Amino acid sequence: MGSRDFYDIFNECVDRMAAGQSLEACLRLYPAEPLACARCW
Repeated sequence: MGSRDFYDIFNECVDRMAAGQSLEACLRLYPAEPLACARCW
């Protein structure tokens, strides 16, 4: 999974979405890790 841990990416996506960012925006930040962000939804 690269240098970022799944849970780090997941938590960052959750935080970003809680702040109003869309799921699509999070997915664009981590194109190699779509499942980590997609599970936020």
